[in-house]
Order: sequence, then structure tokens, then C-alpha cells
Amino acid sequence: MAIGDRIERLLTQLKRRSVFLTPAGAGIAIISFFLPWVRVSCGTITVEASGARIGGIFWAVFAVAVAIFLAFFYFWKIRQLLKIRLAVIIGAVFSLTVMLYRFFDAFGGEPSDIKLSDLGGALRYGAVGELLGMLASISGMLFIERPASDKKRKLRRRFGFAQSQNRSEDSSSLPPKIP
Repeated sequence: MAIGDRIERLLTQLKRRSVFLTPAGAGIAIISFFLPWVRVSCGTITVEASGARIGGIFWAVFAVAVAIFLAFFYFWKIRQLLKIRLAVIIGAVFSLTVMLYRFFDAFGGEPSDIKLSDLGGALRYGAVGELLGMLASISGMLFIERPASDKKRKLRRRFGFAQSQNRSEDSSSLPPKIP
């Protein structure tokens, strides 16, 4: 087997497996929700908080990560690739918007007598994991594509070629199974 064939086969396998970046990213986001997101200190007092401890709208971010994870496998099983893309796009954009809004909103607010030098704050690995998990979900979605046979089936249906050839179309529309 030539080196070019091996490289092509390796790239094909990598592309097939890259589809699972979407549920892997959602899984990372689910786990990261319970890890420390921020560390805030004021004087001698230091507090770390996770998404679960912060609560509020961040529970919606957790729910979206779970929904993306479950929706991927449900829609993958019934071969509804467009619905996977919609679930990921809508969910990830919502989650990222909430996270960024709350991050910038935390630094605004009411003026107080506390000096900026008295306060300390740092993002922790939970927030970074949540952000990277959602970005991985979006990037995994880019590898989900319709197989060539599905595109041909649409052309046949549009121009009427499928009826004249008496072909069964149910097996040609399925994405390839990943081992």
C-alpha cells in the first residue's frame, strides 16, 4: 500500500471520528460546570465558585450542554443531521452569549467604596473548560456532512430520475456507520 493511500485513509478516519467532537465538547462542558469557574478575593477572604454555585441563568448553560449531548445521539440515530446542526448552533450560541454577558456584567454594576486594588479575581479552569467545550461542540458540527449518495438522491427526486430507475432510496440516504 502506498504512502499516499495510507495518508488518505488516515485522514478519512480522522474526519469520521471528528464528528464526535460535538458530544465530546458537550461532555466537557457538563463536567466543567461543576469545576471552579472564578476565584474572587477581597482582602484576606478568597472564594471560588463553580457554575452550580453561582446558579441562576448558569443552570440554563448546563441544561443546554446536556441537551446538545443527548440531541446529538438521538438525531444521529435517526439520521437527522440538520437537526443536530440546529441544536448545536442554537444551544452553543445561547450558552456562549450568557457566559460572556455575565462575565462583562460582573465588572459593571453599582459604584462602591472598595478600591480596585483591594479586589482580586481570576477565571478558573471550569470557565475555560465550559468555553472550550462549547467551541468543540461547534467545531465538531463542521464535520457533519451529508454523504454524496444523499445529494444524488435529492437530484434524482428533483428531476424525476429515481422513478425511472426503480431504486430503493432508503439505504442511500443514511450517513456511513462509524466503527
